[in-house]
This record gives sequence, C-alpha cells and structure tokens, in this order.
Amino acid sequence: MNKFRSCYNKCVKLWFGYQRSYSVTAMLFELAIPTFDTIIINSKQRYRRCCNTVQNSLVACAVMC
Repeated sequence: MNKFRSCYNKCVKLWFGYQRSYSVTAMLFELAIPTFDTIIINSKQRYRRCCNTVQNSLVACAVMC
C-alpha cells in the first residue's frame, strides 16, 4: 500500500505541475482533493455497506463467512 500511496502522490504532483520537493499535505489542501488514505477508507466503507445490503443469498453467505 505504501507504493500505491507514493504513486498517488507522485502522479498528483506531476499532473498538477508541483515540484518534487513540495509538501504533499499542502498540495492536497490547495487542490482540495482527498488523501490516498481517505480514498481507501471511503472505498472500504462503501464496499461493506454494499455487501451488507445485498439481496443475493450467495453473496450474503460469502460476506458472512
């Protein structure tokens, strides 16, 4: 996950034209975009919510196991 986080930060810097030495925190704050960790946490929560509300009995069984 650390490599994905690093890639995310490098790609955002490259895409928006920030220097390599620029602070990631300041950059994300200026651009008003979420951090990598925020994206992962939100994705996990959405996945769990989707699995908990699924009507398919096979999927529901797999989630419970």
